[in-house]
Amino acid sequence: MAKRAREARRSANERLVDFITKLKGSDKRLLEIITGEGSSKWLVNFRSAKPDRVFTYLEEDDQIDEVFKDINLVFKGATKCAPYVPTTEFQRVSFVLDVLMPEAIVHALVAVENLSLAEAQRRFNAGPLYDESEVQEFNDIIKMQKRQ
Repeated sequence: MAKRAREARRSANERLVDFITKLKGSDKRLLEIITGEGSSKWLVNFRSAKPDRVFTYLEEDDQIDEVFKDINLVFKGATKCAPYVPTTEFQRVSFVLDVLMPEAIVHALVAVENLSLAEAQRRFNAGPLYDESEVQEFNDIIKMQKRQ
């Protein structure tokens, strides 16, 4: 049962990844943020004195890598950048992970899952929903590890 739940979540996330990477469905939104023509709650957080870390929502490394690489290409292809866009590679990675990736995923949730922006942001912030069987499996693994 837990395996089926993980596969279903992976499949749902794959639709989000395809929207971002194959359909280029989030590119316009990302360019708005990069060029300073659009605002973002994650950008406000990123620019604050003590920014919160942002989770990726996606769980599979291959999906995260695919989205990261695609967003990085959009970033590098921008003809102009707003003054707040980081210039060092380290800061740019943080900018992609903490601002652009959440924006892309929320934008994909709106389009793919037919959610309002507020609903998509809530779902993103809540993170993946785990089936009861997955939680039980995880708890069993922890119990076994404690015994060893």
